[in-house]
Amino acid sequence: MAKYLTKLKPEEFLRRYLKVAPLALAVFRSIEAKNIAEVSMGRPILDLGCGFGEFAGVFFQKKVEMGLDISWEELISAQKKNLYEKLTWADAGDLPFKDNHFETVLSVSVLEHITNVRPVLKEVFRVLKPGGKFVLTVNGAKINRLLFWPEWLQKRGLSFLAAKYIACYHQIFKHQTLWSKKKWEGALQKAGFKIDQSREIISPAATRIFDFFLITAWPSQVIKLLTGYRWAWRPKWFREWLVKKYAWVVKRKEKEGSNLFIVGIK
Repeated sequence: MAKYLTKLKPEEFLRRYLKVAPLALAVFRSIEAKNIAEVSMGRPILDLGCGFGEFAGVFFQKKVEMGLDISWEELISAQKKNLYEKLTWADAGDLPFKDNHFETVLSVSVLEHITNVRPVLKEVFRVLKPGGKFVLTVNGAKINRLLFWPEWLQKRGLSFLAAKYIACYHQIFKHQTLWSKKKWEGALQKAGFKIDQSREIISPAATRIFDFFLITAWPSQVIKLLTGYRWAWRPKWFREWLVKKYAWVVKRKEKEGSNLFIVGIK
């Protein structure tokens, strides 16, 4: 089984993320990590859309067998972190791996950035071993109505600006596919998967906190563009204060959310 941090409390994921990421992303990713940690993942693992390895660096205790991304620059940064046994530069819709190769494919907030998702799902199904798991998080269709700033603007009669904000938000994050939970389940089933788990995550409160603090993330993003890594230096006392203040939103059980957590079995 994979060596991941299943015994960590949700607030410990937040504590770890606050060492490497701005608050908005730390809250968001910690909730994803909390849910993913509930799944028993066999090896070898393919981290689909691994980026520069930020999630793997927080989540896994040992190297992941394979990381894949379409960005050469991100892979170079991931290689420097030494988090993966191998890295592959490829399109997720045309995976350069043999059939029935991986026990687990992990995809953390990646598929919403892909325009044509269905070929990716078919490829993931192909490279998984029988009984293997596709563990994914993805932005869902509810996100527009759960963001903080559009709601704030609409309450002040600025619906036009709210719509502009939403459009800019999706353009900045390069969101292409924002489907409902039902549509994602249907697409996975059509690709051959049996749905093992499917639920909404990133609660309305967490989504609003994420959106509210996005403005404070720009320094780390600028540094990432220049260096390939985020900058999120904070003194320990300040990190601990943030953990105490925001751990509640990471720990709470979600009934509704802007993201989806799905586990499909081949």
